[in-house]
Amino acid sequence: MLRSLTLTRALTTTLLPSKPLSKSTTISFSFHHGTQEVHSERLTKRELQFRNDGTVVATVENVPKFKGTLTTATAVKVYEWKGEKLVGGWDVGIY
Repeated sequence: MLRSLTLTRALTTTLLPSKPLSKSTTISFSFHHGTQEVHSERLTKRELQFRNDGTVVATVENVPKFKGTLTTATAVKVYEWKGEKLVGGWDVGIY
């Protein structure tokens, strides 16, 4: 159960996938603060920005801001999906 969740500005992050993303691949983010967890909507390949150096820029709108974030960091994770199958996930960092 979430308590005191507000949505704030967008989060933009740069990812370096271990292999190129296919057309059917989508990615999603999760935000973890203590025992609370919120998942973003999935982003399609069209919503990502691909750079020549192989990195991918993703922007998540309406990033959650949890009560008490001044004392505890919020961890961010990214997940790669192919259809409904979870392909993998990794830590992005904290904010």
